[in-house]
Amino acid sequence: MYAILKLMEFVSRSRELEQPSHWWARDRSFALVWGRRRVGKTLLLEEFARDKPVIFHTFEGRPLADELAVLSRGATLALGVDFGRDLINRPFSSWDDLLDEICRASSSRPLLLILDEFPEALKVTPNLTN
Repeated sequence: MYAILKLMEFVSRSRELEQPSHWWARDRSFALVWGRRRVGKTLLLEEFARDKPVIFHTFEGRPLADELAVLSRGATLALGVDFGRDLINRPFSSWDDLLDEICRASSSRPLLLILDEFPEALKVTPNLTN
């Protein structure tokens, strides 16, 4: 099950923050936030995630291994979660590895994973959505 949160305008921060806040309070499953470019989606997500255990990663079109290394460092630094290994010296090796580890880490407490600029990830891993 997943939620789709569509942001047409980013005018009223409190109103816009209600959607992800309600989602987080209900089920914390997969959610997709989309909208036109340059309307404040990233700022909204940063504000929403401020008081939550979060891995916030912005894709920049780096090669897959580099994206996973940056994600690994972010996970280690942001959360202090025990991923069962040193992610700096042994970063996530694949998307499956990343998601398996995050699911394991989130079994003991809620964990928010935000993947910003996702179309950039698809450029280096076209089959990511399969």
